[in-house]
Amino acid sequence: MVQAAEAGHRPPPDGLSPDEHVSLARLAQSAGLRVTAAIQRSWCEGRAARAARLTLSALPAEERRRILDSWVRAGGGTASLFDAEAKAFLAFIAQALPEESPARVLCEIERATICASEGVTDFTSSPMPSPDSSCRLRAGRYASLVRIAAESSVLFAPGIDGLCRPATDAEVSLWQRLSSNPSLQALLAQHHEPAVLATLVAAGAVDYEAAIPA
Repeated sequence: MVQAAEAGHRPPPDGLSPDEHVSLARLAQSAGLRVTAAIQRSWCEGRAARAARLTLSALPAEERRRILDSWVRAGGGTASLFDAEAKAFLAFIAQALPEESPARVLCEIERATICASEGVTDFTSSPMPSPDSSCRLRAGRYASLVRIAAESSVLFAPGIDGLCRPATDAEVSLWQRLSSNPSLQALLAQHHEPAVLATLVAAGAVDYEAAIPA
C-alpha cells in the first residue's frame, strides 16, 4: 500500500507538477501566444520566400504555398546564415519538382549561383598538378553543372567571369567522371585532355587532393 501511494505521488516524467501542466495548457490557448506564433511563422515564411525568390515566382500560387508550408513545418526559415538557408530550401524545393521541368532547372540554377558566389571571397586559382601526380580529382566545393536541355549544360564556379558559362562536351564528360573521385592518371589514360582539366582547376570547378599512401 505504501508503494502504491508513493507511485501515485510520483512526479510526471517531465518534472512538472500538475499545476504547472495546467498553466502550460492555458498558456498554449492564450491569444498572446497564438499571435506570437503567427508572427514567427510569417517571419519564417518571408525569410524562406526571399531565399528562393526566382524559383518560387515560377510556381503556381497553390504549389508555392504548399512548399513554403511544408518547409516551415519542418523547421525551415530559422537558419542564422542566409546562404545556408537558401541552399537548403532550394534543395528541398528541387526534390518536390519533376526532373528536367523548367521550374526544376531554374531551382538548380538559383542554387548553383548562390554556391558559386559563396566561394568568390576566398577563392584562389590553383595550378594544374603534374601529369605524373597521384592526386585524385573531385568537383570544386562551390562548383555545379546544371543541365539546361538535352545537349546543353552550364558550368558554375567562383573563378568563372560572371560565375557561369556554357560547358563544352569535353567538360561535361569529365565532370561526370568526378563523382567517383578518379585519379589524375586515370583521367588522362581515358583521354581527357590536360588543357580541359587545367581550365576547370583554374576556375575552381575541379579540385584535387593528394592520394593517401597505402
